[in-house]
Amino acid sequence: MDCRAARGEVKNPEYARVVTLSARLRPWLRPAPVAFVMALLAALWHGALSAPWFPLDHYVLSGGTTYWSDALAYHQAARDLVEGMGLRENAWPVTLYALRAPGCVLWLGGLGALGLDATGMWIAQCALLGGLAALSAALSERAFGRRAGWVGIAIALYRPMLDLAQLPMSEVPFAFLCALGLWIAPGRPLVAGLTLGIASTFRSIALPFSLAAAAFVALRGARRPALRLALGALLPLLLLCARNGLSAGTYSPAATYHVWTAWAEFQPPRPDSDDAHFAAFLPLREAGEAVQQASFRHAFLHRIRTAPEAYLARVYQLVRSTLRLPFEGPDSLAELALLPLLVAAGYGLRRARDVDAAVLLGLFPIVGVVGTAALGEGPGRFRMPFDWALLVLVAGGLSGLLPLEPAPAAAPPHSRWLRRAPWVLAPLALLAIVRIAIATPPAPLAVAAAGLDFSDYARKVGGDPATLDGRTVRWAGIVEPLAHLEADRSDPRSPLFASRPYARTVGAFLVDGPHGPADGQRIWIELPDSLGAALPVGSRLRAVVTARIDTMRDNPSRHRARVIATQIELVR
Repeated sequence: MDCRAARGEVKNPEYARVVTLSARLRPWLRPAPVAFVMALLAALWHGALSAPWFPLDHYVLSGGTTYWSDALAYHQAARDLVEGMGLRENAWPVTLYALRAPGCVLWLGGLGALGLDATGMWIAQCALLGGLAALSAALSERAFGRRAGWVGIAIALYRPMLDLAQLPMSEVPFAFLCALGLWIAPGRPLVAGLTLGIASTFRSIALPFSLAAAAFVALRGARRPALRLALGALLPLLLLCARNGLSAGTYSPAATYHVWTAWAEFQPPRPDSDDAHFAAFLPLREAGEAVQQASFRHAFLHRIRTAPEAYLARVYQLVRSTLRLPFEGPDSLAELALLPLLVAAGYGLRRARDVDAAVLLGLFPIVGVVGTAALGEGPGRFRMPFDWALLVLVAGGLSGLLPLEPAPAAAPPHSRWLRRAPWVLAPLALLAIVRIAIATPPAPLAVAAAGLDFSDYARKVGGDPATLDGRTVRWAGIVEPLAHLEADRSDPRSPLFASRPYARTVGAFLVDGPHGPADGQRIWIELPDSLGAALPVGSRLRAVVTARIDTMRDNPSRHRARVIATQIELVR
């Protein structure tokens, strides 16, 4: 009856229209499109509520919505890129051109070049989370059957990823690109490799996973696809090597910041947790990035050679800390709760319809967690980009407890949109590239530094900070207010944000170099409300600032330098 109605052979036209509409909607009621819609709406709703249960408060300054830590670094680097200052990470006490997560900075900068503000970037991040949910559902359906495919909806309920979608961070786009690469790998290994290679510019751990995946594919007898997968993954990294060689003097895809973190994480007597080891950059500040990378890399490898037991013990500790559920509680409880889920994931590999897809899904979090720990990173946030694969494997294991399903149907019609997406996105990417390429940085202001040259200030902060206290300086640059703190209000993460008896705005100050902001240096600045009305948070203002230096000599970290504005002359 349904078939006849769909062909219009029944006499009731209303019934025929209903049946025809049902037949057209049926492919879109599969797990992948439903998961996309639910995850997108959940992320938007989560952000609209300002994430009141936000657990990652380390990335929000002063309990508000101002970015902090890695989120602030990516946000500022993207704005610098759009404003013609090049691809760089400008954070006191060094400017790094071999920057961390260049793919994330390009992604955010591209959105900014298209005219999107912070709200537009947030919506784009939420859309990527929806795409991750859809790809998770599609991969689960491919590996374990349609019943397991509904796990994609779990992404819409997974709070840590919902939180990360609200921030300009690398986790969500990285996870999306990795899931996309695994989805298209069977038919187009070269394109899949390129996708995973681009993902490695967001998080370098995608490269060893790509090579491990290529080795697995080769062992399964598909040597030519394995070679294409490996070459595709290496190409973006080779381009990044060439770019870093021209800009930073080191032909390495590694970020200078991450070479430092790998060294700092294994430094005795305890790992770096508050940037105390960042002061190691100060004596190397004028030596250049090639020397900085070589110095930290040599010290890291020397530590491994001289104390391999301590290194392996720390790596094990990081892996163990990563194998916890992302909620607050005793370690033993979190590990106990995770154990049955890992058992279910192992069982899912055994009952998979598509063994190759299931093994690659299992290989992804294993390589990611172990490789990340080996480089000194292991807290929960660094595991979250792999959690979608664990959810897929757990769903596969649980679905394997039920009777087998019939053979999977052909690919649904909505998969055509995935093939057409590049033709839609390519013109937008080209427009963003053109706008970034033609952007020019602000010209230097015709104002001579007074009181103390910035380069002299930078040297004295690291070598003789006592001589700076009470000095008055006058520098031109770009003031970027970040957060307004009322009197006696503080933020515990830095002594720069300690309680003061007056209200003030904490901001960043990009001090002009010889050629203006393009080769300037960004430092922290305190703007008391006594200067007048509080400056709008999130703006960038060209200004000449007169400030008093009150260096915190006892602080060994990069937060030693405290600059307090006493006069601001805005330049229109």
